[in-house]
Amino acid sequence: MDNNQDRHLEAFYKKLLELKDKEAQKALTQEELKNIALELGFSEDEWHLVEEKVDGHLKNGQTFLEYKNWRDAIKEFEQATQLSPNNLAATYGQAIAFYSLYKEDKQNVFREKAIQYARIRLKNEPGHEPSIRMISELQKQPKVTNTFNAPNPAPQFQTPLKTPPPAITPRKSSASLVVVAALVGVMMVGLIAFFNAKSSSEREQIEDNYRPTTTTDSWKEENSTPNAVNAPQNVTPITKRKHQFPTKFIENKYSEGLKLVSIDQSKSGSSRRMYYRLAGAFQVTGKQAIKGLTLKVDFIDYNNKVAAAEFVPIFKRYNKSLAIPGDYIHFKTYKSKPNYSPDDFKEIRISVHTIQRSPVPYNLTKKVIPTNWAFDPATGIKLELQERTQELKNFSRSCSHRVTVNFINKGSVPLKELKVEIQWLDHSNNVLKSQIRTLMYKSSGMVIRPGQNIIHHFLGYLKDVNASQLKGYKINIIDVEEALN
Repeated sequence: MDNNQDRHLEAFYKKLLELKDKEAQKALTQEELKNIALELGFSEDEWHLVEEKVDGHLKNGQTFLEYKNWRDAIKEFEQATQLSPNNLAATYGQAIAFYSLYKEDKQNVFREKAIQYARIRLKNEPGHEPSIRMISELQKQPKVTNTFNAPNPAPQFQTPLKTPPPAITPRKSSASLVVVAALVGVMMVGLIAFFNAKSSSEREQIEDNYRPTTTTDSWKEENSTPNAVNAPQNVTPITKRKHQFPTKFIENKYSEGLKLVSIDQSKSGSSRRMYYRLAGAFQVTGKQAIKGLTLKVDFIDYNNKVAAAEFVPIFKRYNKSLAIPGDYIHFKTYKSKPNYSPDDFKEIRISVHTIQRSPVPYNLTKKVIPTNWAFDPATGIKLELQERTQELKNFSRSCSHRVTVNFINKGSVPLKELKVEIQWLDHSNNVLKSQIRTLMYKSSGMVIRPGQNIIHHFLGYLKDVNASQLKGYKINIIDVEEALN
C-alpha cells in the first residue's frame, strides 16, 4: 500500500469522525461512503476495485454454498461485510451457511448465529419472509444437550459484523456517535485489508459432471435455484469478433419479463489458462420493476457438462438500483480458468439465478434535463438525459442531495465509454460542489447501443450549505467513446 492510499484512508477515517451534525449521526450507506472516499482523494478506479472485491467475495460465497462448503462460504461473506458492512446479501448468506452447519453438526452455536444473522437481515428489511421462516424453524428446535459426549469444538470464525440500522431521516431520532465510529472501524479494517491483500488463489476446478442441486427448504433466498422450463433462446453477438462462443439464454419461470437483447464477448488463452470477458444487456419487458437480479453463467464443454460457472450480481441493494419496464439492464463478468484453453468450451448458457420484482414507484418521472457537452460530439453521438427521482435532506450545518438520472443513447452509434460531471449550483449559478463519475469503462466490455439506456445515482453531501441555498444541479458530458463493430 503506497503513501497516497495511506493518506486517503487516514483522511477517510477523520472525515467520518467529523460528522457531528446531530441529524447526520446515522448509518452511512455504501453510496455515501463512496462519496466521502472520493472527496478525500480515492480515485474512481480505486473505489471501483473495492466494489469488484465485494462482488468477488459474494460470488465465491454463493458458489461455496452451491457445493455445501459452509465454512468457506462464511469466510467469503465475512470478507464481503468487512468491505461493505450493510450488504444484506452477505449477511443472509452467513445465515444460510450457519443454518446448514447446524443441520449437519447440531451445535447450538451454529443455530444461534443463524438466528442472529437472519434477524439482522430482517431488521434492515422488514417482512423478509425467508428470514422469518428460518428464525421460526430454528426457534422450534430444542437446544442440543449431550451428557455422554462433549460436542465438537466450534470452528474459529471472525467476529460477526452487525449490519447497521437503515439511514434515518431528520424526523427520526439520530443514532449514537458510537455507531458511526464502529462503522468507521469496520470500513478501515476492510479497506486496509483490501489494498494489502495478495491475489486470492484460484478456486478448485469444477467437476465435469457438476449440476446445481435443488433445495426444498422454504426459507432459502427467493428463487435461489431456477429450473429451466423453456427451450434456450439463442443470442448472436451484435458486435462480432473472431473469438466468441455461441450464447444461449435459458428461460425459466424467474426470467419472465426479461429479454436478452445483446451480447459482447472476447476470449484469449494459452496452453495453461483461458481468459474470457462477457458483457450484455437485458430489456425489462414485464409490467413490474426489477430491484434485484443475479445471473448464473455456465461454460459448457463438448460433453455438454458444466466445466465452469459464474454468479453475476447485477443490482446491489445498497445503491437502490431499480429497472422499470422498458429499461435495459447491463451486465459484465470476467472468467479466468486454469488448465483450459478457449477451444475446450462449446457454448455459454445464461440463466436467471435470483430476481426480485416490485411495483413501479408512483413518484418516478421522465423529466428531460439539459445535456451539456464539454466538447463537440462526433456525428452519430447523441444523449438524452431524464430525471427519475431526487431527494433533498437538510441537516443543521449541511445538506445532501440525491438524484437518479436516466442516460439514453439517442444517437446512431453504440457507446463503450461514458464519463460525466455533476455540479450543484447556488442561486447565483456558482458551483457549490462537483463530482466526476465514469458510468462505463471501455475496458469493461459493456456497450450501450442506440435506443438503450443506463441509470446512475448521484449523491452530493454539501457541508456548510443549507438546502435553501441550493438552486439545482447541472450535468456535463466530459468524455464519450464510440464502440467500433
